Amino acid sequence: MKRVLALMLSVVLTISLLTACSKPSTNKDEEKQNPTPAVTEETPGGESTPAEVVLEAPMLAEQVAAGTLPVLAERLPVADDVMVEKDVLSLGEYGGSVTATTNDGGRWGWGPYTEQSMFRFKLDGSGEVEANVCKDYYPNEDASVWTIELREGMKWSDGHPFTVDDIMFYYDHISTPALNAERVAIGVEEAGYYPAYTSKPYNCYQVMKDGVNYWAEFAKVDEYTFTVTFAAPKPNFPEAVAVDNKWMFLPKHFFVNYVARKDGVADDATFPLITQEQAIANANKDFGKVWEDYGSMGKDIGYYNWDYAIVPQIRSFIAVKDNWNTVGETYELVRNPYFWKTDSEGRQLPYLDSLKFMIINDADQIVLKQTAGEIDISTVEFTDYATIATATQASHTIVPWFRPEWQSGPALALCQTVQDLDKRALFQDARFREALSISVDRNLMNATLMSGQSKPAQAAPAEGSSSYNEEWSNKWTELNVDKANSLLDEITEPWDKAEGTYRKMKGTDRDVEIVISTSDIS
Repeated sequence: MKRVLALMLSVVLTISLLTACSKPSTNKDEEKQNPTPAVTEETPGGESTPAEVVLEAPMLAEQVAAGTLPVLAERLPVADDVMVEKDVLSLGEYGGSVTATTNDGGRWGWGPYTEQSMFRFKLDGSGEVEANVCKDYYPNEDASVWTIELREGMKWSDGHPFTVDDIMFYYDHISTPALNAERVAIGVEEAGYYPAYTSKPYNCYQVMKDGVNYWAEFAKVDEYTFTVTFAAPKPNFPEAVAVDNKWMFLPKHFFVNYVARKDGVADDATFPLITQEQAIANANKDFGKVWEDYGSMGKDIGYYNWDYAIVPQIRSFIAVKDNWNTVGETYELVRNPYFWKTDSEGRQLPYLDSLKFMIINDADQIVLKQTAGEIDISTVEFTDYATIATATQASHTIVPWFRPEWQSGPALALCQTVQDLDKRALFQDARFREALSISVDRNLMNATLMSGQSKPAQAAPAEGSSSYNEEWSNKWTELNVDKANSLLDEITEPWDKAEGTYRKMKGTDRDVEIVISTSDIS
């Protein structure tokens, strides 16, 4: 597994900056009655005087005072439904920003920083999920029906209520293709298939029964409660959503202007009947773009909706302007004034005023800015480690960072369905793959290619992930050329190791030849 080095500014090394952290409140009713808690300070005379705890960022308080933003109590969910984040390191302070970099195609470079999912995986490594955007969720006895409760009073970043209507709209019109009466899933290549607005249907909403896949049915119970009914038990529904479609909502009041009604879908009466041409025209006018194709437009603003400043969000930070792909500029995200989480003292999150992303495509320019200390958080390539670490040792901290991907560094992944049948037979033999693994000198690779900053390991879940297994991580990683040759002797033609000769694939006169690309080891 590759170890990536992250360059972090010492004074902001906690990314509690993004959503912050805290311990749960113990008395929600008291919070509701006293929305501005107080602490006491000792005066010089020994008497205690109350001192207000600031519950919102100064920049938002200024807007409230100016009358351009509602008071905090009107921006948060009702007291019992506010999400209180657990403390991680300490409580934070309001203000400041963090600068990072991305390229002009880096939509995913900042998306995860601000993302808020319906269900999220716990940080304890258990692999279990918990409520996040929703307040609670629970199944019926056989897990064929799931009930999900939202947070009452929660709002989008434009102040519009976030309700079940946004969920229903997203499911019926955004994330699924047109559904038939039986709700049988139709293959992409089959007749009658109608593509989803975001172009990608999500399998987390399907279940197989008697060999047939069926789409779930969403039903509104009230403004803040809905059910998801499957044709068969779906016990892993929350986990499946957390992986496949964690953002299972979009603001209906905004997107009704850009989504055409699908043929054959029984819609609610509040959904306007517009054509695809009208939807494209509306989007081009409001977004200032020139989309010609409905599918491309839908994927752009439906899937990558967080890019655009005019799209209401429930994320912690929202875009200022749509320059996310303009090289040389800085793409900025500012705190969401309606963000629905607080810390343990009842202070609205996030703490930071903004996140800034320099749009840079040239790797050398990034190194120059890293060396100059202009970037707060950044990935350091192995080849630049010594230069950057030396230049920023007084201002920044180098933090070893393990990525969770199974193959995030140099790895050899054989195509076991390769068209060459001789190679296919060889690649599918576990002994061959084991021989390859133990014939690699990982320590030498680490020393020469990664400046000694990596950690030799197997392509397996990284330490810290829920699936980490020490045995898997170290299996077949120790160099053993004799053992490798012994295994190959069993599955290839006999080889006399004569200079200039190579092993032949079993039953053939063909050399064992594998072409490996090492153009990018970062």
